[in-house]
Amino acid sequence: MNSHQTVVAAAAHIVLLAAIVVSFGIPTTYFANPATGRVEKGSTPFSWLWCLLFGPFYFAYKGVWQHALFWLLFSLITGGLAALIYPFFAGRFVRQWYDHAGWIETTAGGLRA
Repeated sequence: MNSHQTVVAAAAHIVLLAAIVVSFGIPTTYFANPATGRVEKGSTPFSWLWCLLFGPFYFAYKGVWQHALFWLLFSLITGGLAALIYPFFAGRFVRQWYDHAGWIETTAGGLRA
């Protein structure tokens, strides 16, 4: 490993560690469908990690197909760089999708008063 590769590897480790530390301050969000009352977990403190590990399959599992396709497209265009950046916005994208779909943010037990 040359010095440039060592610096890049060290920077990647620092970014990963910072993401882990920051994620402990992010709450798990839940959303309820007002028509059916069904409650689903919107995002967790480690949504970024699941997206980093599983890529577009994370968004597909959540039903956010638009971002699954965007992830694939941006990753192809940027030669994979987007695959390392996009996951850190995964939680926000999932929350926004539920908001735009008309779901109501709630506690784990049900609708807020």
